[in-house]
Amino acid sequence: MDIIEFINRNFIDGVVNDTSYNHIDMFVYVIILIAAVYGVMKLLNKINIRVDENFVVATIPYVLMGSVFRVIEDAQLLTAPFRYLSSHR
Repeated sequence: MDIIEFINRNFIDGVVNDTSYNHIDMFVYVIILIAAVYGVMKLLNKINIRVDENFVVATIPYVLMGSVFRVIEDAQLLTAPFRYLSSHR
């Protein structure tokens, strides 16, 4: 099995066929998430932004808003052109 076939089978086919995650892509996504969180924390420390209770409380609305918009988009309640703002399709 070559690398292109491996990527297609474990990453691309799941997106194209809208199937659930598999163990390999979930592991890779966790590694990417850990690296991204580490990078963001280093950046925030470099520009002197403290991650404290106030910071977390200030970001909660954005997390909730993103979750709600994803549910609305998955339920196909948005019509064009608004659908294109929140969709990858």
